[in-house]
Amino acid sequence: MRIPRKDKALLAMALDSSTSEHPQYDREATKKFIRLARSIYSETTIYFNDKKILSEAEFKGIVEAKPKHWDHLHVMPYRKGKE
Repeated sequence: MRIPRKDKALLAMALDSSTSEHPQYDREATKKFIRLARSIYSETTIYFNDKKILSEAEFKGIVEAKPKHWDHLHVMPYRKGKE
């Protein structure tokens, strides 16, 4: 899915690969979405390259970096090996 924007527009954007920043990126909305997904599917894994989210203890083992995932995230409602 596309990453959440502060202006709520349904437009594509990509995070800066060195800073994980973009002026319109809504990191707090992304965190809320990850928490929501986990509340519905407790085994959810998210593929997304936000370095700040990846570094937070709350999201360790939940959010994983993958090549080219600066402009979108994947929601995997199961753990590896259970697909």
